[in-house]
Amino acid sequence: MRIYVVLIVSVFLYSCVQETYPQNIMFEVDARGLEFDSLSVRGDFPPLDWDTNIRLEDPDGDSIFTKEIILQSPYTFFQFKCVMDETFELFDQPNRRVDFEEDMSTEVRIRYNKK
Repeated sequence: MRIYVVLIVSVFLYSCVQETYPQNIMFEVDARGLEFDSLSVRGDFPPLDWDTNIRLEDPDGDSIFTKEIILQSPYTFFQFKCVMDETFELFDQPNRRVDFEEDMSTEVRIRYNKK
């Protein structure tokens, strides 16, 4: 009897784990005309999370901030928001939702704080 319980619990636990797929995400955030110290993203799947900033970079100084990440997701989309100097964009509005491209490489081009 004990072996059946262990077997059933093992099958149940294994079936509850969703496989994740790597998605290459390229963020491009237009922040022209805005003054701030840092621009980051937060989101719902690793390496993004809602408590930690992933800082975007502007190496050429054109105020278009970029960052490429590999995101692990069991779904066909993810949600995120930009964070400027620790303040979330789109206050009292839903998170941004991005559907993944089929080739597992998705470009996200947005204007900061604009839908």
